[in-house]
Amino acid sequence: MSQPSDAASIGLTYFEPKDVQITRDSFGQLHVHVGDQHYQGVRPVRAFPLTAPNAHIAFLDAEGRQVGLVANMRALDRESRRILDGELEMMYFTPRVLAVLYARSQQGISTWRLSTDRGDRVVLVKDRSDVRTLADGRIIITDVHGIKYEIPDPRQLDERSQMFIEAET
Repeated sequence: MSQPSDAASIGLTYFEPKDVQITRDSFGQLHVHVGDQHYQGVRPVRAFPLTAPNAHIAFLDAEGRQVGLVANMRALDRESRRILDGELEMMYFTPRVLAVLYARSQQGISTWRLSTDRGDRVVLVKDRSDVRTLADGRIIITDVHGIKYEIPDPRQLDERSQMFIEAET
């Protein structure tokens, strides 16, 4: 994938993959080195997570400002790609909910115990708006850490799970 020709005119900075080195420090922070530039504590974000997950990866600084993009992460060196893959996998980790075992709100925080395709989880949800029903009927639960849990079709869950969902949404 190549850099769009009008990227600079709209304020986008594309990094050449051959010039990019991605590392992680002992505190787990991501660093992006591009030539003599160094960006510490960046967060990668997929521009098109569903349709083109490996294309147009943006790097945001601690204030959420974009410092640059990589048009195709597969063009990065092996170690940078491995680190970036791991970070994106962690950020876009979306377990599917098989059952809601427990859900209760107390002092504005909801505690959910979920059975997922990745095992049982206890999830804290800070606000009812973090439990969203999408137009296609799916429900996305976002926990206090930003991890999203998907309920593909709530009608397919057992009656008790549906009762907990109804009470907490």
